[in-house]
Amino acid sequence: MFAHQAPEKAIKALLVLRSVDPPKLHDLDRLAARLPEADNQRFDAIDLPELTRWAIEGRYRTMRRKRHETTPGEALRWRTMSSRQQHG
Repeated sequence: MFAHQAPEKAIKALLVLRSVDPPKLHDLDRLAARLPEADNQRFDAIDLPELTRWAIEGRYRTMRRKRHETTPGEALRWRTMSSRQQHG
């Protein structure tokens, strides 16, 4: 989970440096896509989707379970959290 935070903070810092208000989301690919191409290329060597997946699984433990093991209430809570992050 912590390996995700360093690139997230770096991307958000670059967004601020470029006068872009960083959105309240944790998807590294979506954040990097908001950067100018020259800045975005700095992160090409990092597997951003994989770091994002690990961070989300660490934060939202219900995602580790198989779908048939997740209760409807847990699925609804996860969907609500996910929706809030996307719409920041």
